[in-house]
Parts: sequence; C-alpha cells; structure tokens
Amino acid sequence: MTLNNTFETVVAITVLIFYIPFLVLIVRQLIAKRGRKNFYNAVKSIIEREPGNSKAVEQINIIFKKLSELNTQVAKKYKNSADLSEDLLCRFETYGSKRFKSAYSLDFDNEQINRIIEILGIMKSHQPFSSVSSKHGNLLNMIKHAFDTDNKDLGSNNLIQLASDIEVLESTIETQDKRNQISMIISIVGVILTMVFGALSVIPLIITS
Repeated sequence: MTLNNTFETVVAITVLIFYIPFLVLIVRQLIAKRGRKNFYNAVKSIIEREPGNSKAVEQINIIFKKLSELNTQVAKKYKNSADLSEDLLCRFETYGSKRFKSAYSLDFDNEQINRIIEILGIMKSHQPFSSVSSKHGNLLNMIKHAFDTDNKDLGSNNLIQLASDIEVLESTIETQDKRNQISMIISIVGVILTMVFGALSVIPLIITS
C-alpha cells in the first residue's frame, strides 16, 4: 500500500468515526418529528370531531399510548400525552402559524388552540405531577395525600425520600456536566485531526504533481 493510499484510508476511517453519530442523530430527529406530526394531526382531528373535552382527553391519551409504542423517539422524549400537548402549544406559539404550517403541514385557529389549552388543563388536573418521572410523581402524590389526610408521619417519610432522590439527581447532573465537557474536547480534537489528516493526504498529491 502506497503512502497516498494509507493517508486516504486513515482519512476515510476518521470521517466515519466522527460523522456517523451525526447521521444517526439526524435520523432520530426526523423520526421524532414524524411522531410529533402524527400526534398533532390526531389532536386536530379529535378536537374537530369531538365537542366534549373529557372525551377528547380520553381519545388523545389512547393516541399517545399507541404512538409511543410505535415510535421509540416519541416514547423517549415525551412522558405522556400532556407533555406532547405542551410541546404542540409551545411550537405553535413560538414558531408562529406560518412557520408551524410549513414544518408540520397543518394549522390551528385560535378556537382550536383554546380547546387544546382547556384539554391540557384537564390532563394536568388528572395527573398534576405528570411532568416528572413516575418515581418522583408517586412520591409527590403520597406527600399530597399525607397533606390532605393530615398524616404527618407519612408526609415526613416521603419528604426524606424525595430529598435523598434530589441529592442523587444533583450528583448525577454534575457528573454528566463533566462528561459533556470531556466529550466537547474530544469532538474538537476530532475535527482538528480530520483537518490535519485531510491536509496530509493532499501533500503527496502536491509533491507528485
């Protein structure tokens, strides 16, 4: 194998190592977007067909459950139908009607957005701690129950458990921050190496020409 071929092989391997993860990330984002679009379409169809908010909530919950089974990215990104409904509202309000329609090929009028807000309120009342993990949601529900029943022992025990979980979570976040910093350094080094190997692969061509 010539020096030129060796450099080309090294460059090809380097490119594969550092750019395949980006392609995987893009594919995952596209899958997640398709899942959101399917959910948004379902919500629009339900609120146009169903006049009662309670029945609309039931149908939206069914759609989310099935969609999260079929689309792993939706299941990873969103905890429940309320979470994804909040995402719908956030994107519509921040994108604006024109950009949202361009991105998802559908639109909502003001009346429909108000319906979604009402439906989201019902979802939140049914599951007030739905935005947190199921473990912490259960703890918060137990604390609420202790407060409602004036059970101080139950409330105290669950508060201690919640405090312990928060301490572990904070430690995990700090560790993750350190890992992210290391990953960023590795990525920068990878880009630099890619440029260096690319330059080195060109040098033999210049010398031989």
